[in-house]
Amino acid sequence: IIDTFADMRAQANEMDEDQKGKCFICCQEQPQLERQGVDFQEHIYNAHYMWAYARFFLHLSEAPDCDLNGPETYIKSQLSEQNTTFFPIERCLESEKEAADVSISDNPAKLKHVHPILDEAKVVASTTDKLKMTASESMAEVKELKDAVTTLLARIGTIAVSATELTAQAAANGEGEAAAA
Repeated sequence: IIDTFADMRAQANEMDEDQKGKCFICCQEQPQLERQGVDFQEHIYNAHYMWAYARFFLHLSEAPDCDLNGPETYIKSQLSEQNTTFFPIERCLESEKEAADVSISDNPAKLKHVHPILDEAKVVASTTDKLKMTASESMAEVKELKDAVTTLLARIGTIAVSATELTAQAAANGEGEAAAA
C-alpha cells in the first residue's frame, strides 16, 4: 500500500512538473524554449494558450459547415479523421521566426530576392490604399446623390398634392359657375 501511494505521488509530481514546465500545445519544455529566446510564460499564455485552442475546437464542433472559412474547414476535416499533423508539435512560430531571421540575415543572396518582393508589396499596399480612398469618396458622392433624390421626391410629392388641390378647387369653381348660369 505504501509503495502504491509513493507511486501515485511520484506520478502526480511528474504531471505537476509537466504542467508547470512544458507547453501543453507544442510539448516543448521551458529550458528548450528559453534557449531559443522565447519567454515561456508569454508563450504558454499567448502563443499557445491551451484554452484558446479548446475554444477553437469547440467553435469547430458547434458551427455549421457553411459558416466555416477555408482553414477552419480543413482543421475540422483533419480532426474528424483524427489526423493531428496540423498541430504544432515541437514547433512554435517564435522559434521558427528567429531561425528564419538568422538564416536570411546570414545569407545576403536571399536578401537580394526579398527586396523586389517587398517593393512590389509596398506598391500593392499603396494602390490598395488609393482604391480604398476612391471607394470611400464614391460612397460619399452616392450618399449625397441619394439625399438629393430623396429631397426632390419630397418636393415632387408636395407639388403633386398642391396640383391635386388646385385641380379640385378649379373643378369646384367650374361647377359653381355652371350652377349659377
